[in-house]
Amino acid sequence: MGLRIDFFRYKDYAINININININININININININIVRYDLMALTAEKKLINFQSEKSLVEEAKEVLASQNMTMTQALNLFLKNIVVTGEIGLKSEEELEKERLFAELQAEVMKNVAEMNAGNYLSLDEMESKLFG
Repeated sequence: MGLRIDFFRYKDYAINININININININININININIVRYDLMALTAEKKLINFQSEKSLVEEAKEVLASQNMTMTQALNLFLKNIVVTGEIGLKSEEELEKERLFAELQAEVMKNVAEMNAGNYLSLDEMESKLFG
């Protein structure tokens, strides 16, 4: 036998109550009562929306959309998450343009090194004698 009361509201709280009563032949009675109370932020439920327009590079937006889609997120969700992070942490918490450029260059260099290592492992290289004959004829 069980009684389940799904969420109901009291002021700005949501309350979920589950009561399960089990009676077996040995006259053992088990009563489990679970009450979950969640405080809702009424301001968040009734918040007004503000449309924000900004300009960005087309290719940057398209690449960002691809990354976000791979994570099941929309641009709006990502930007709202970004704004919430600023509000909660009190800081931007992103890498600077210079740091991003260094990471991009490092990734390119790393990819080039990996490509060359793969070519060497495949036997696509010149021996020392071949190199000397090409350089000095």
